[in-house]
Amino acid sequence: MRAETLAPAMMIASGSIHAIVNAILKGGKDKMAGRALIDGSSALLLLPATLLVPLPHGAWGWLILSAAIHCLYLYALVRAFETSDFSAAYPVMRGAAPLLTACLAIGVFGEAASAGELAGIAVMGGAIATLAIGRHLARAGLVWALLTAAMIGCYTVADARGCVRFRSRRATSSGRS
Repeated sequence: MRAETLAPAMMIASGSIHAIVNAILKGGKDKMAGRALIDGSSALLLLPATLLVPLPHGAWGWLILSAAIHCLYLYALVRAFETSDFSAAYPVMRGAAPLLTACLAIGVFGEAASAGELAGIAVMGGAIATLAIGRHLARAGLVWALLTAAMIGCYTVADARGCVRFRSRRATSSGRS
């Protein structure tokens, strides 16, 4: 399969699996234990794959930061599902995440954005606000859903920065620039 078709297929599969896992989590009685079981079993399944990739020399700080952010994300996710309906919280948290990621990348790391991209970000922000209001999401649920979205944005940016740092370190150590 070519990369042009494989990448979108993987994104669709990943998003679908993610939604299913979160729906299962929302339906469980003890959401914190359910999330721990999901993440623990995922870690065990993926552990052998760590033998196939190089160690992230030069990116350890970003890796540690990402792990800490993921812990906050998981806590906020569970709290969002405990305080609100899945059909209200999930679209807000997953929809606001790209918006917050873009704001972090532009605001914190100075990523360039065209006028069209900024307009798209503004439209996305308005759509998420409309969605949150239209779903009648309780204040606590909205706060936890937005905190979850913020943590998704933070770990996305941290992971991207860590990858850039890791790649530049590998290129420098192998003699490429």
